[in-house]
Amino acid sequence: MPCEDLHAALADHAARRAHPVAPPQPCACPVRVLADRPDGTVVRHGHLVVKAHAPDAGPALHARLTAAASPGLAGIVLRPLAGAPVEACGRLLTCWPYGTPVDPAAPGAAPWEETATLLARLHQAPPSVLGQAPPAARGPEKAERALARLRNSPLRGAARNAVLAAGAAVSVPPARTGSAVCHGDLHLGQLVRDPEPGRGWVLIDVDDMGLGDPVWDLARPAAWFACGLMAPEDWVRFLTAYREAGGAAAGPPGEEWRQLDGPARALTAQIAAQALVKAEQAARPLDEDESAFVDACARMAPLPHGPRPGRRDVGCQGSRRGSIPAQVPSTGEELSRTMHCPKCHAPMHTYNRNGVQIEQCGGCRGIFLDYGELEALTRLESQWSQQAPPPAAPPAPQPPHGQAYPAPPAPAWGAPHHGGHHYGRRRDRGFGRMLFSS
Repeated sequence: MPCEDLHAALADHAARRAHPVAPPQPCACPVRVLADRPDGTVVRHGHLVVKAHAPDAGPALHARLTAAASPGLAGIVLRPLAGAPVEACGRLLTCWPYGTPVDPAAPGAAPWEETATLLARLHQAPPSVLGQAPPAARGPEKAERALARLRNSPLRGAARNAVLAAGAAVSVPPARTGSAVCHGDLHLGQLVRDPEPGRGWVLIDVDDMGLGDPVWDLARPAAWFACGLMAPEDWVRFLTAYREAGGAAAGPPGEEWRQLDGPARALTAQIAAQALVKAEQAARPLDEDESAFVDACARMAPLPHGPRPGRRDVGCQGSRRGSIPAQVPSTGEELSRTMHCPKCHAPMHTYNRNGVQIEQCGGCRGIFLDYGELEALTRLESQWSQQAPPPAAPPAPQPPHGQAYPAPPAPAWGAPHHGGHHYGRRRDRGFGRMLFSS
């Protein structure tokens, strides 16, 4: 189906819904394509938008639309306009009121607390809003699909291997359904101001909503924070508001990574896989934000051991962002050979140091590290050098409203020198696009 045919069908349906009675000629309403992807195309016409859902939306979409229109989700999810979906060009079309989105150029006004509060309220909504046969939230499924697309792409090299290894090593809850209503695809592009008078921010895009483990809705913000795209103070604001609104998926303050580590790793691998595929298709290098996620995958899952370029002597080279080599040997024969020291040619031996795999020469005793391992060892050394914590004390009371919890820890695979390279500049130049897309 040509893209122009779908756009024309959306524009025509939007005009008819916006003007049940023929408007004065010519219509002065703004018309704009807001999104155009294989899984959804959105066109605005004045005060409403029309969305063409993915071709495989199926019966699950009807359950999700019913939930969005139910009183149980009022003020949490944008309510669709009355009327059953119509079909055009093999796609189901739905109509929604237009709401003002988050401004990418105003990071200081980002609604982190409101986003977290909406999530907490959604997670506490009765599962019955999704009907008798509730669909599953699609967060885990989307992570698996992104890795499959990378696996089946023509792309080869160390970056691809690192992302696939990170995705394969992730330990996540095996169940694909659960007892909580989840959004399934949270990012800042999924919030608008409800056009109803007196309403605030609401969530949009119900295509991935369903029952599941609510920790998956927190996984993308956790990945942003871990990879350096979300400032620590914003992460604290987000977690604080979520807990104050009754959200339980993050666990108690200071222990959030017990819950979030697996799903956040999965989302990091998903985002990195999508970035690599898009960059390969566009024949362009990764940008700085995309590289942050690929680098995180390299830190959480070093490449399989074997004779490959890009290894470095810890005493000779430092780490540089984006320095993963483009190509690596990939055959089983090459990876199974015994490695020998490039200096004295003695056999190399592999050791595990607090979860980090390192190779040491049996002759000259030189140590060699994969990409990301130096950063991981540096982080571990920093953690050990800190003063030992005091004896356990009774749980601290919840902070008053408006005050922040102590800054939460970052995961071991988080960005090196966490607290700096991305968001300092972003305060001046606005958000990165990755905070507004799946």
